[in-house]
This record gives sequence, structure tokens and C-alpha cells, in this order.
Amino acid sequence: KSGLKAGDVITKVADSEVKSPREITSQLRDARSKSNIVALTITRDRKEQALKATFPDQSERPSPAPRV
Repeated sequence: KSGLKAGDVITKVADSEVKSPREITSQLRDARSKSNIVALTITRDRKEQALKATFPDQSERPSPAPRV
């Protein structure tokens, strides 16, 4: 849960600048390994905004279905 909307551009993940779209996943994973709440800086309507993304606790995630 973060409050992101269509058209938002993530420019920072936990104070680390996002230099390409490919970096976002790894930066989120790294930040999430330290905390379930990750600070994001976004650009929305040409204005910079700060948001916090809240991820479920790893223990609360459902187990993947077994492969058959």
C-alpha cells in the first residue's frame, strides 16, 4: 500500500536515486529487507512528493502453491 497513482514516476527509493526503471525492483527489494515501510519520492503532476510504501510482513505472505 503506497498511494501511488497511474502516471506517478518513482525518482527515489529510501533516499537512493532511481536511475532507470529496471533499478526500481532491486531497490525496493533491498529497502524492504530492512523495513516493511519504505520511503518513496515521486513526481506527480510535475511536483515532487514523498510517500511511504507499506509491505506485508514476510511471515504474513501466503506460501506459493506446490508445483505438480
